[in-house]
Amino acid sequence: MLDKFSEELVPNVECKINGRTIQQNKSTHQFILISDLDSLLVEISAKNYNNYFQLISRKDLPAIFKLNPKVNEIEEVSIIAQTNKNTDYLSHIQLTKREIEKLPTFLGENDPVKVIQLLPGVQSAVDGNGIFIRGGNNDQNLILYDDVPLYNISHLFGFFSVFNSNSIQNISVYKSAIPSNYGGRISSVIDVKSETGNLRNWKSETNLGLLATNINVQGPIRKDTSALNFSFRRTYVDLFQSLFSKNAELNATKYYFYDMNFNYFRKINSNNTISVSSFMGHDNFIYKDQWNLKNLFENTMDWSTRFIATKWEHHFNSKTSMMLMYALNEYDLNFGASIYNFTINLSSQNIDHISKMIFNYHPTKSLTIKYGLEATRHKISPNNFQIQGFKNAESYNNSIHLYSLESAGFITGSYMFSKKIDAEIGIRMSSFMQLGDFVRGIYDGYGNMLDSIQYRKNEVVKSYFYPEPRASINYHLSELSTFNIGFFQNYQYLHLAPISSLSLPTDIWIASSEQIKPQEGKQISIGFQQKLKNSPVQFSIETYYKQMNNLIEYKEGVMSLSSLNNNYDDNFFFGKGESYGLELFLKKQSGRFNGWLSYTLSKSTRTFAEIEDGRTYFAENDRRHNISLVLNYELSKKWALSAIFVYQSGNAITVPLSNYFIQGNIVNTYSPKNSFRLAPYHRSDISATYTYKETEKRTGSINFSIYNFYGRQNPFYYYFETSGNLDQLVFETKLKQVALISILPSISWKLKFK
Repeated sequence: MLDKFSEELVPNVECKINGRTIQQNKSTHQFILISDLDSLLVEISAKNYNNYFQLISRKDLPAIFKLNPKVNEIEEVSIIAQTNKNTDYLSHIQLTKREIEKLPTFLGENDPVKVIQLLPGVQSAVDGNGIFIRGGNNDQNLILYDDVPLYNISHLFGFFSVFNSNSIQNISVYKSAIPSNYGGRISSVIDVKSETGNLRNWKSETNLGLLATNINVQGPIRKDTSALNFSFRRTYVDLFQSLFSKNAELNATKYYFYDMNFNYFRKINSNNTISVSSFMGHDNFIYKDQWNLKNLFENTMDWSTRFIATKWEHHFNSKTSMMLMYALNEYDLNFGASIYNFTINLSSQNIDHISKMIFNYHPTKSLTIKYGLEATRHKISPNNFQIQGFKNAESYNNSIHLYSLESAGFITGSYMFSKKIDAEIGIRMSSFMQLGDFVRGIYDGYGNMLDSIQYRKNEVVKSYFYPEPRASINYHLSELSTFNIGFFQNYQYLHLAPISSLSLPTDIWIASSEQIKPQEGKQISIGFQQKLKNSPVQFSIETYYKQMNNLIEYKEGVMSLSSLNNNYDDNFFFGKGESYGLELFLKKQSGRFNGWLSYTLSKSTRTFAEIEDGRTYFAENDRRHNISLVLNYELSKKWALSAIFVYQSGNAITVPLSNYFIQGNIVNTYSPKNSFRLAPYHRSDISATYTYKETEKRTGSINFSIYNFYGRQNPFYYYFETSGNLDQLVFETKLKQVALISILPSISWKLKFK
């Protein structure tokens, strides 16, 4: 189903054939017909489109239908899926490109991740860094871009995401009751699908701003048969930052990023399509602080993501379809820090070879079955670690390569028992094998190697195999009220190892092994949604409880995997976590004035036997209160205004309380772990957009926006600066704050060509 004018896919379509509702394949966007009748009456309805009726013959299939948009109607912004009872999962958020473009803009960019962070149960660190869902860690979110998992989705430490809205078709977010075709993470799923390209007409879009440029071109290579979609984006923060602030701390920070998307799609025939999707993104960050001619503190970080994925989709008949996929995925991280003549350099790399085979089967109008197999071969190089001392040119470096095979088989069924009850039940059988080439050292209590075990290439070092049950049930009390309950159990075989000795985001990925067991997550959620009759207002309340086992932390004093006196996986403690909370959501989803208010009351804790003598402590991402207010107002057909306010309780950190000398060395005493709270995080963003039409084929808009418009100095990270004379035993330690963004105004100009 396409828009008659833009020829883009129409979201949330309901299709009936001879009065019977037809199921839609969510991956191919096609409607599956199960009928032997030759004469078919097609009825199509969609939000903000005129109803469509046509009598066709069976021999006319497959067919494409084009819908006429309604005139002078404001489109609703739908955040939580509300159509098709049998696909309305608990805590399932759906966003289409059309809906994303209606949301508030920041720096001229429509960023779906910024919107997700404003929803209940979803938190971010300072200035948007990371996504923490229901007390989980940042690495516990399965983030897929065209079915390829991403290890880092942040540009500008979360201020932008890697998802260019010009290239996105739709996004699905699961906070609970995760379907069994997803696995490998224990907290949530963010599934992003990109546009394959317009099969009918060429069109382009250019967004020019003070801080970013965005170019998109798409169109048919062969009309109705093949198409491409290309996007490029680059930010100018490093070039123009000094114009916005005279703050020395702020101007000491330099940063830029770019990303590129390329998609190719070809329709071979009515039953077969092939597609290629690729992405490349790069970030570079530098911070320098020179407080006199001799003393210089410098941080450098750069990271990049690259992938290419190929897919073949085949329809055997009207009931069964198949998708085959292969992808190559790479992620690189480099970090450097220096003070005086002391330098640390760390780099890591992840390389994945991914294969998937998924089947969709629609035996009846009430039952849908999805099943399949998938496998990923990981090569993780978690550390290339180098240290240079004060006076000597001594250098320590060590490189580790970890090989593993992660695979799974799954089956899930969605069934509508009646108009009031529908459910989705599935199971996933996951496995993980640590593979050689690998050497495990055997050490005594003093770090001396006594012996070693050599594992040959592809030899199994350690294997794991777990069942992962999933279930969700929706009970519709009425057309306006729905009660939900859901449960899932997941296992996670890759871990983001937090370097507790540093306060910078330099965490690196490692794989499960003999010593590192897979993380386990269990969650149960209960929710209730109520719509007001004849009103666009909706209220929802949801509570959840989550258990997490085999969480990972570095041992005290360990800064990386590069230990010369033990194995890389001997450097960790393992513990458990617990999270529970209450989420409230009030939303007005249509009209000239719309928006939402969300509030989350939550608690997240961790318990490690070797940390704090086994006492439970707050997780670093624990925030007791989280409030988000989003307001949109369509002033006229040409002017649109938006504003956002965010408030979050401060993060929990550990700080030194005092220090003393032992034999001429400085020794710090620290507070109990995560017992110190940073100041609360809050900010407000505003924007105004003016839209105009030059010709029938060219339209434009100008966006004015201010990020953090009242100049709140939210801390991005802290570091400690020590000064004085050690010979005289006189010194002073200061806690210094680095704020990434103060006030950031921007103006952007967008042109669309058809």
